[in-house]
Amino acid sequence: MNKDQIINEIRKAHKKDITNFRHYFDKINRRDLIISISFEDNTIKLWDVYNFECLLVLNNINKKGNIHSSCFLNYKNHIYILTSNFVIFGNPELVKVYDLDGNKIKEINDTNNYILFIDTYYDSKLSKIYIITGNSEQNIKSYDYENNNKYYEYKCKFNYGCSSIIIYDNREGTIHLIGSICKVFDNGYIGIWNFHNGELIKMINLDPEEVCGICLWDYDNLFIGGKDGYIKIMDIKKGILVNNFKAHREDITTIKNINHPYYGNILISQAYEENGKIKLWMNKN
Repeated sequence: MNKDQIINEIRKAHKKDITNFRHYFDKINRRDLIISISFEDNTIKLWDVYNFECLLVLNNINKKGNIHSSCFLNYKNHIYILTSNFVIFGNPELVKVYDLDGNKIKEINDTNNYILFIDTYYDSKLSKIYIITGNSEQNIKSYDYENNNKYYEYKCKFNYGCSSIIIYDNREGTIHLIGSICKVFDNGYIGIWNFHNGELIKMINLDPEEVCGICLWDYDNLFIGGKDGYIKIMDIKKGILVNNFKAHREDITTIKNINHPYYGNILISQAYEENGKIKLWMNKN
């Protein structure tokens, strides 16, 4: 990123297309870890970023269906990998917890949802860790990891899929959950809930707009990646769109913000495009 150079490449890292990555910094061993996910192949691989050594392969995680999303979990200084399941016909399998040696530690109760997105959240005030799942037509759900039970379900008027979730501290003592809610060929929404009681605070209609990736720029502004290559900017507190710009030719799948050593806080975007590029955006103001 500093020199705009490719420094390594792994050919045929998976048998099928790689559909997602997740990163975690292992503080104890001072190393960056990445998991690569292959939706169609139902496989997760764990990599050491420093030398791109493959540390673990999880094959045939689910008996049926595919895996949309996976993530890391740190519990009592032990790093685990969470898996999910998405099936078109039949009942999805539970979320599974693996250690970095590939041993299945446990399954999370009541998580047999059609999962599109999975993540974790650690509440430092309560010293508790939660698992959050964005599901297809089954609302968003959170789980108490230690007690192994469902914490809350975040409902709205309709059961649309949720493909991206952010946990947001509004600096006023309330923890919010923000989710991108959409259904193919229908309206897109941004939903905001109180994380610790499940109350729906706002549901913002984006008109005929399919929403994919979302990310926070700061405490006030949410970036939304959507249909036809547009990135939209929303004032979270007011619940209104304040700006937009054309970023790609096709639908945007992912947006993230990072702190670049030269450019400061920048936005990264990627879209469904043949030979599509990953683009970096800087706020000129």
